[in-house]
Amino acid sequence: MDPTTAKMAVQIAATLGRNRGLRYLLIGLVVLALAANAALVFGPWILATQMSAALRGQQQALTDGGSCTTPTGPAGTEAASAGSLSAAQVGYARTIWQVGEQLGAGDRGGVVGIATALQESTLRNLSYGDRDSVGLFQQRAGWGSVETRMNPRASARLFYSALLKVPGWKDMSVTRAAQAVQRSAFPDAYAKHEKAATGLVVLFRSKAPRGTTAAAAAMGSAMCGNADAAQCPTTGMGIEAGLTPDALRVLRCLKHRWPQLTSFGGVGNRPSNVDRDHQEGRAVDAMVADYQTPAGKQLGNAIASWVVANQSRLGVRYVIWNARIWNVQRASEGWRTCGSQASCYAGADDSAAHRDHVHISVFGDQAAAPLPAGGGPVVRPLDRYLLTARFGQCSSRWANCHTGLDFAAGVGVPIRAIMGGRVTWTTWGGAYGNLTKIQHANGVQSWYAHQSSRRVGVGDTVESGQVIGTVGATGNVTGPHLHFEVRLNGAPVDPDRWLSARGVAP
Repeated sequence: MDPTTAKMAVQIAATLGRNRGLRYLLIGLVVLALAANAALVFGPWILATQMSAALRGQQQALTDGGSCTTPTGPAGTEAASAGSLSAAQVGYARTIWQVGEQLGAGDRGGVVGIATALQESTLRNLSYGDRDSVGLFQQRAGWGSVETRMNPRASARLFYSALLKVPGWKDMSVTRAAQAVQRSAFPDAYAKHEKAATGLVVLFRSKAPRGTTAAAAAMGSAMCGNADAAQCPTTGMGIEAGLTPDALRVLRCLKHRWPQLTSFGGVGNRPSNVDRDHQEGRAVDAMVADYQTPAGKQLGNAIASWVVANQSRLGVRYVIWNARIWNVQRASEGWRTCGSQASCYAGADDSAAHRDHVHISVFGDQAAAPLPAGGGPVVRPLDRYLLTARFGQCSSRWANCHTGLDFAAGVGVPIRAIMGGRVTWTTWGGAYGNLTKIQHANGVQSWYAHQSSRRVGVGDTVESGQVIGTVGATGNVTGPHLHFEVRLNGAPVDPDRWLSARGVAP
């Protein structure tokens, strides 16, 4: 370094020593330089890590669209995957399924039995357990001799003999049915094994050899829900993400039956819709290529007809194709023409008129569900409305906190029974105004208040979706609306949660 440069460097250093601002500026520049170098060194690794996590999340969304909800709390055993079980475990599961078949328990019984054994013993024939419990089902001494309880076929027969005596077990959830037999300290623990048990039943029914591609496809198609619901292989398509179980069944079965279908619509915003089925994962659009040709129209007709024919196993609520609609609530009327016989669109826009795709709306998770008394699935009490008050709200408007949901709508709008049942009350109800009460199965009762007119009488049997009255402003009201309640064994419950659990969120 020459003397002149050295002298300048000394002067700059001295200036920095006296000037705190310049000193901080220099430190900041050094820190930025270090950060830039770190980004160059570690940036690619961080980006790769984030991309890997995103891909893992996407893969999970593609492959786990039909997973069961796992309850929280003490679990006992981890949820098993049907594909991770050993040959011995699968063999024991097959034995349980075969015994259930022989005793008439069917596939539903097979799922309950296998899920129970997965929870109790992880499908291992244990010679030990809690106190004197042994075997696949960890049955205690009261069930029989040790030799009997350690015999897989005999212990399965004991289990099914008890299950078949439980009234209405086929209508129960898997975990409730299992608990009715086992009386476990953790009554909800069986739920997490439903998917694996369903996968094994599908595998046994398919007769595919274990370990083969066909076996993997069979187990991968397993979904929770009712045993008689449709089961079809996964599509591997990203559109599966976010779909409700019924919509997922529709998508998978359409793709399986018509492999030439390559484009589908699932979760997404459809602002012009009369409902939120697409936004909430309760609808699938099957796009029909060359829909204007005879072949395209034939394909659309075949898809629409098949979906309607399998409505119960798929959980379908309504179908629109080629400016015509079929609705489960008005199934007796068949296909209705949009614009003249129904309010759906029938104009020149082919997409809005559903000429270029088959639209399928579902209930959510009601495929093959046992019909309530009187027949028909659960539906909303009104077609169009605005929710203005919810369950549990408290204010001076009510003597107590709000016991239902308020559906604001115009006077005269039809009110529908949410499901089949028998009318037990329909008269003046004081603050409720004109009130109708309908008794359904399993202790469920629905109330419809403030009606302007009532169209049913006490003792009448009503069907799901049947018009029972019209919206009004009778009783204690500030404007026309339907006050709707759901009561379980006489006590009001949140109608929003009750309806949402059945795939018809208000």
